[in-house]
Amino acid sequence: MKKIVFILFCLMSLWACSDKEPVRLIGETQGTYYMLTYFDDKDRDFQKQLDSILSLIDETASVYNPNSIISRINNNDTDVQINEDFKNLIVLSQTISKQTNGYFDITIAPLINLWDLEKLDSLHIPAEQIDSVKQFVGWNKIKLENNRLYKENNNIKLNMNAIAQGYTVQKFTDFLKNEGVQNFILDIGGEVFASGTKNGQPWRVGIEKPAVNKYDNRTVDVILEPKNQSVVTSGNYRKYKIIDGQRYSHIIDIESGYPARDSLLSVTVLHDNAAFADAYATALMAMGYEKAIEFAHRNPDLGFFFIYASHEGTKSFATDKMKQIIVSEQISDWRGNIED
Repeated sequence: MKKIVFILFCLMSLWACSDKEPVRLIGETQGTYYMLTYFDDKDRDFQKQLDSILSLIDETASVYNPNSIISRINNNDTDVQINEDFKNLIVLSQTISKQTNGYFDITIAPLINLWDLEKLDSLHIPAEQIDSVKQFVGWNKIKLENNRLYKENNNIKLNMNAIAQGYTVQKFTDFLKNEGVQNFILDIGGEVFASGTKNGQPWRVGIEKPAVNKYDNRTVDVILEPKNQSVVTSGNYRKYKIIDGQRYSHIIDIESGYPARDSLLSVTVLHDNAAFADAYATALMAMGYEKAIEFAHRNPDLGFFFIYASHEGTKSFATDKMKQIIVSEQISDWRGNIED
């Protein structure tokens, strides 16, 4: 499922009186930004290594790159050779699909393409057309075997946007740790991993206040201090379209085949692995508030923070694991439309 990840603001304190200056790398990738800040006793520059990993993931999982592995598989290229990263992404995706009862599903591409909000002027797509597309969606309709990906039907298409950035963050996190770098924070389009400290002080990450209008300025409602953990937020308040007076999210309800409408405004996931955090954030947004709460209760070892709209105003819910790293919380009122 395609997901636009909403920026988590890395709240850096002033560096005055720091014992050591950090190295900072900032740039653009995968249609978004990256920011890396790290401390290295050897003062090494990892720009080339970061660029190499970013390029590798683009060549592997970008649906916007016509020559990527995923694009060639979607075009039913029988000569495509899959690499280790593609295999890892398939295995991870299948695992998370099972855990989330199919709410995370990389075969959702046909529905994403059908409900392209940038092109639609009406939601009056015939039910027959939706059903004709849904038959090609299902995580159990693909299989990895003998270094090949097999699809039940050539009309099955993949989209890894909901896990690729998190996977990229985790891949470079592992690289840094293997190089002996322990104190860093990496942010790729809102997928964050914080390791160690900044000169003895904890890294701080903010959860964005849900915006009433997608063009509103970004502000922070909640501040976290993750400890060698990934923090990923997904929401529905920036990427949407108003059709016939109703707001529709870019997130697809995989059961109905229609754009999801729910009171859940954002999901923040805390996890040791950024790829899992990325995928869970998308899956729980697709579930909606009630099922997301049930999932959180069934997985007490994971950290979740939900912001949702009610008739009494905006509310939040945090699991015990997430409460351990919240240092400031001020949920502002959100006056968007919710369903009765």
